[in-house]
Formats: sequence, C-alpha cells, structure tokens
Amino acid sequence: MTKELRTIKKAVKDYSNLLNNDKENAVKYCDDYIKDVNILIEFLEVFIDETADVFKHWCNISVEVFEWPEDNIFKSVYKSLNMMVANHYLNKFSFDLSSAGKFKTQLEKVKIRLEQFKYLL
Repeated sequence: MTKELRTIKKAVKDYSNLLNNDKENAVKYCDDYIKDVNILIEFLEVFIDETADVFKHWCNISVEVFEWPEDNIFKSVYKSLNMMVANHYLNKFSFDLSSAGKFKTQLEKVKIRLEQFKYLL
C-alpha cells in the first residue's frame, strides 16, 4: 500500500471514530468535515484513474512477455523471470486499486452521514 493510501486509511478511520464517538463535534463542524471528505474523495478518484493507467500498461507488458517463445532453456528462464516481475507489479497495483475503491466507498458513507447531520439535526 502506498504512502497516500495509508494516509487515506488513517483519515477514514478517524472519520469513523468521529461519527461513532464524538457526534457533538461532527454535528457542530459538519460543513468543514464534508469539505474535507469531498477533497479526499476527489483525490481517490484521481489516484484510481492514474493507477488504472499504470495497471493497463503492466497488463500489456505481461501479454507481450507471455507471447515470447520458449525455444530453449535460457529463453524459458528469461521469460519466467520477466513474468514474475510483471505479475508482481500487477498484484501491487491491483491491491492499491482495490484498497482505494474500498476507502472511497467508506468515505462516501461518511459523507452521507455528515450530510444527514447537517440537514436533519
């Protein structure tokens, strides 16, 4: 998980604790919190778009490497090593995309709850 995602993860946890344990402040400062949550959601959307582009690039590399011939043992070993590298990056970016999607969903739920505080209380 990247540094940015760890920061977002901490923010999601802090907002969840705010909603569960400190409702008075959540109600009092809901406009400020909504602005912050919107900024985090926008950041996650940009992060997801950029990471998806990088993921597509590594998918293309993986397909190219997969199509390499395996005529002898050296080419086979070389192909295997390159496939391991490509799969490593595919796994890494896939995990980052999954985590970012989960955090975005959680932040959208927090935003809805803060908007309920704003209009209903």
